[in-house]
Amino acid sequence: MTGGGQTRQLAFQIVAALAFSAISTRSTVVAWAERALPQIGTCPPQLRATVLGAAAWSAFLGGDLPLAQRRAEDALRQPASSDPNSLGLPKTVLSRTYALTGQPERGASIAQEARHQAAQRGWDAYAGAFYAMEAMAWTAGGNHAAARRPAMEAVEVTRKAGNPGTLVTAYYAAAQALWLTDPQAARTLVDDSLVLTRAGALDSVHGFALSLAGAIRARTGDLPGALTVLQEATLQLHGDGNRLGLGITLQRAAAVLARLGDPEPAAILAGAVAAQFTVAAGSVHTQEQAEIDDTQSNVRRALGEAAYTTALRRGAAMDDHEMIEYALAEFRRLAALSA
Repeated sequence: MTGGGQTRQLAFQIVAALAFSAISTRSTVVAWAERALPQIGTCPPQLRATVLGAAAWSAFLGGDLPLAQRRAEDALRQPASSDPNSLGLPKTVLSRTYALTGQPERGASIAQEARHQAAQRGWDAYAGAFYAMEAMAWTAGGNHAAARRPAMEAVEVTRKAGNPGTLVTAYYAAAQALWLTDPQAARTLVDDSLVLTRAGALDSVHGFALSLAGAIRARTGDLPGALTVLQEATLQLHGDGNRLGLGITLQRAAAVLARLGDPEPAAILAGAVAAQFTVAAGSVHTQEQAEIDDTQSNVRRALGEAAYTTALRRGAAMDDHEMIEYALAEFRRLAALSA
């Protein structure tokens, strides 16, 4: 960010004022936050935590979890602010980062602490959102039983608060907690989340919710429907720059392709995902991961060792653009066949 001091101050004010919208996408707001960081020392103290929080969210969606954690921790070291985002953004990043890097208990604890802080300050919608963050931390660690209570609390509290954006997240968290044991109830919840987002609610989970909706449809036997939703999720997540969600979405899509009787595309896409995504792609339960791995074992047997290895290498050689174009082309091809 260049220009005079007055211009810099205006940019900081814009980032802070629009920070809540940053959670819905890797939007202009987070791009501005990234550009503002080299000048953060000139940022008014009351805005620093929010600007750093937006930058932490940018790093989180981009898949750089260590950078996201450092920025979030730096945000929390800044002077106290009356802006809910000064707490909400960095605490959300920390909770989710710890959960996705093998420390779900710590992620849940951070969410619980943040919920109490939000409640003490009268930020009811944020308190409800942190119930959802706690649930997502437990599901990331594979403990769906522990996730159910805070997930249901999230739905109840955010409904009372009347904030559509946090209700979107609550519905998603509840669907995550239930989908392996009650996929029909989970489908209703995640579809409710998507309805709110498509009606204009800002949220942090739209792409993730689309991916989960696809996984739920696949689990209930609706493979064409699953592929349609996973195509939408791929476009959304890629457009957002959300690599965390994109990795697991393409992994799920490869499993659906295999179940639809297309082993070679399934292997190519799996090879691309393995090469392109080195960080945890989302809250993937060990049971789902085992099922995905079993599907790839079936693909390997169907193709034979030589053809399977060739397909994996073909996928691994793709860059991001080629991988997305290949996946979308396969989605379109199968949709045309089933039309």
